[in-house]
Amino acid sequence: MKSIGVNHIATVINFLNVSADYAVLRNYDTLPDNNAHRDIDIIISPQSFRTIQPKLVALIKQSGWRIITYLHSDRLITFVCGWCDDQQTVVVQWDFFLHTSVYGILLMSAEEFLAQKVFNGFLYHVDAEGEFLDKYLYNSVVSRPHPTKYAETKWLVEQSVQVKQKLQQLYRVPSCKVCEQTSKFRLLMNALLYNMQIHPFRQIRYICYFLYTFVRNYIHSSTGFSIGFSGPDGAGKTTVINALIAQLSPVFEKALYYHFRPNLLSNLGDVAQYAGIKREIDRNYDRPHRGTRTGKVSSLLRLLYYTIDYQLGYLLKVKSVTRIVRLVIFDRYYTDIICDGARSRIYLSSKFLYRFGNLFIPVLDYNILLTADADTLLTRKQEIDRESINSINAAVDYLADKKSFIKVTNNSTPNECVKLILSNIFERQHRRVIKDLSKHCLKKKKRIRVYLIAGLGNQLFTYAGFLYLYNSHERKRNVVLNLMDFTVHEYHWGIEIQKILVIEENLISKIDRVERWRKLSTQKRFVRYYIRNLKRAYFWVYRMLGYRMYYVHPMKRPDEIERVIAKHHRILLTMCNAHVSLLECIKDKIQLREYTTLGIQNDSLLTLIQDRISVSVHIRKGDYVEIPCFDIVGLSYYHRAINYFKSKYDHPIFVLFSDEPDWVKKNLPIEGDSILVDWNQGEESYKDMILMTKCNHNIIANSTFSFWGAWLNKHPDKVVIAPRIWIEGTMSSDLIPEEWIQIDNQ
Repeated sequence: MKSIGVNHIATVINFLNVSADYAVLRNYDTLPDNNAHRDIDIIISPQSFRTIQPKLVALIKQSGWRIITYLHSDRLITFVCGWCDDQQTVVVQWDFFLHTSVYGILLMSAEEFLAQKVFNGFLYHVDAEGEFLDKYLYNSVVSRPHPTKYAETKWLVEQSVQVKQKLQQLYRVPSCKVCEQTSKFRLLMNALLYNMQIHPFRQIRYICYFLYTFVRNYIHSSTGFSIGFSGPDGAGKTTVINALIAQLSPVFEKALYYHFRPNLLSNLGDVAQYAGIKREIDRNYDRPHRGTRTGKVSSLLRLLYYTIDYQLGYLLKVKSVTRIVRLVIFDRYYTDIICDGARSRIYLSSKFLYRFGNLFIPVLDYNILLTADADTLLTRKQEIDRESINSINAAVDYLADKKSFIKVTNNSTPNECVKLILSNIFERQHRRVIKDLSKHCLKKKKRIRVYLIAGLGNQLFTYAGFLYLYNSHERKRNVVLNLMDFTVHEYHWGIEIQKILVIEENLISKIDRVERWRKLSTQKRFVRYYIRNLKRAYFWVYRMLGYRMYYVHPMKRPDEIERVIAKHHRILLTMCNAHVSLLECIKDKIQLREYTTLGIQNDSLLTLIQDRISVSVHIRKGDYVEIPCFDIVGLSYYHRAINYFKSKYDHPIFVLFSDEPDWVKKNLPIEGDSILVDWNQGEESYKDMILMTKCNHNIIANSTFSFWGAWLNKHPDKVVIAPRIWIEGTMSSDLIPEEWIQIDNQ
């Protein structure tokens, strides 16, 4: 291995040592000094690869290497990296395996391999059993013999407990000998049944993803590439092609080579002879321009015949190869008809043939226009004349500035041409790969569904989390506020965030639709029953699609939430509270809704609290009485808080809010001015929160409802008193802003 390749392998491995949970699968003993094999196979956990992929791509770019092909299948991500300069051309292929599977049926997960990984001083590698099982499990179900070069490894580990346990567990066979005598279909079905028993949703998802990636890669992906060479005789096409294949052979060892067309259809002369139109065929191929000139009709018919061959041949012979990491080379493609139509006996103008090709001929990735000056060509080939050379070079110049065409003048050595061609292709391939990665991987399409549940206070926390994620991610449309739960559960008075905050119109219309369903389901039991079953199916579908449910509790800082989201491509997130630092990030995005009227009683109270020093007092009882860990705020807490405001302000008015007003009348009498708000009941209870925000100061319970009444209070000199403990065993410090006063609960 040349020094530039050694440095590249060492750089990538050192990066993986620090950043990834990985292990090299095989042929690791001689790395990095000697990479004697076509590729470097690495097993890596999917989560780890998602995390490192942007950094890995950036590392390759910064080191001056080019990513010339990229393949993303259901079980494998491949990067082929290339280096080309005046001294050398080096190609290295990295294969990152996420697991071992066949047709989406899981054979061995990355975690199983990595549990026994070993460090040899330079890199991590799997143990001997893992190295054997990776190849053996796969080959057993695709009817391939185990490679002879790994025979020694097989002899060493086939009797080990780990290997026998895996074969018994997955294939239900006791040993390698029995495995080799069992049909591949039986082994595959046993593997499928095993996976369906332990992880059915994961297995179904893997099969669906296999089908998706297979179809996607066949239709859209072009991880390999195709090159066509055209130009006058004597330009050195054959020599350059052979030298180019030799340069790329370490990776593209299975390059396919065609002359002129895919040859899915027979030669026209053979067809004419078979049809009885011709008795003899001139096969003097040393004289390519030997044919007589044809008319336009004959030329057009020939063109149509070749077009069918190009279209079908590209689909069946070219695309089927370039969809994976393979190379297809044409010595003369359709471009040769444009440049030298006399060779094909198609006498039509170059401009017409070019436009026709744009419409009907599949385009190769790169079309090399290889030529030289007339004097050089005449010394190499005496069969052509200067006039023909000038005509072909004129057509070459016409195509040179068109998309996908590269003009190369071969007046010197073939190696000079190859370096120029490869450097050009490497650079263009790199740009194409980076563009594709930017769309699909580097800017990961995170799908985040923030799940709205519970009462108004918790809804506001969930909405705050949604706003944070929505505004911190580039692809905002992939962050969705999910209202599904309100079609099943009543949750106090339904969705109420729109009653408190200014929100977008499209979200309001979505809430209205859900509210209509909620009210319908509470009135008609059979509707509610079927919606609940639909909800179960809804979650099953999302689990099959790879979504992970995550409940944010206790309070998480923004960086902690980001780490949670970074672990998964798709996530269902429930947030019934949030760290105070998250609220600070979105405080400019939250706007309190203004009402012209809140009703006669509320409007008169609003006038009173705006004329006086007003303090809201919220007492939460209700369901807290039945939950001991919540019912932890005693009467002494309220007496101390009330006395604090009495000592600080002259004749403040205390406005009491509670879900149990009768309990407050009996247990919390207040000397001086006080008003108990007991008229905002049922669906009108949200007005209590609005009135809290209008008071000068706030005394809150360990309740999200009163928290938001205080947090949305915009008075510049407000004083807020909060309990020191929010839930039994959980302090309030993560939730309560520093400027608020915390006192003991009892």
